[in-house]
Amino acid sequence: AAEAAPAMKRGALMTDVGSTKLVLCQSLPRILPSGVFYVPAHPMAGSERRGPAAAHENLFQGNVCILTPLDGTPDDVLGRARALWAGVGSKIVEMTPQRHDELVAQISHVPHLVAAALVNAVSEEAMQLAGGGFAGVTRIAAGDPAMWRDIIETNAPNVLQALEALSIRIGEMQDAIRRGDFAGLESLLQNAQIKRMTLDERRTNAGGR
Repeated sequence: AAEAAPAMKRGALMTDVGSTKLVLCQSLPRILPSGVFYVPAHPMAGSERRGPAAAHENLFQGNVCILTPLDGTPDDVLGRARALWAGVGSKIVEMTPQRHDELVAQISHVPHLVAAALVNAVSEEAMQLAGGGFAGVTRIAAGDPAMWRDIIETNAPNVLQALEALSIRIGEMQDAIRRGDFAGLESLLQNAQIKRMTLDERRTNAGGR
């Protein structure tokens, strides 16, 4: 962004696809020339793969793109950013950068850490037996470690809070198993099943990948 800023003409729009927003909202406006506007964006799409070889023509179709507009952004500038993401098929949601970082920690950042922890917890012998289920639940652990280090570093407080909430849920399952309360465990699994099926239905209806 710092390298591009001097070449941007007055009235130009800068946007991004960063996975954390608050740090960018605090830093990018300081380096932009007068009359150049920044509209933060985060499309909730993609995979563990990166680069041109991972491109897909319908990558954004039906998926959410989160905008976290800065105070004072002109309506016409924000309208251009909305049109950009709507034009590639995204469903636009707007919120503050603080709220974005809090929510995305729960549904993106912590899941990556969980997938990595699960892979690290499994023995090499067990890995030789792993099938599609294990591969599916740990797919994102194959993501770029340097990129994920940056993501977690720029959202550490929210990631820690989400990890603590996850620990509570894991503790509930551990307690149920220790007590032999398998009916209680089934109830926890059923609740998760219902929430997960709702996600599948929403994504199918939206045409998301």
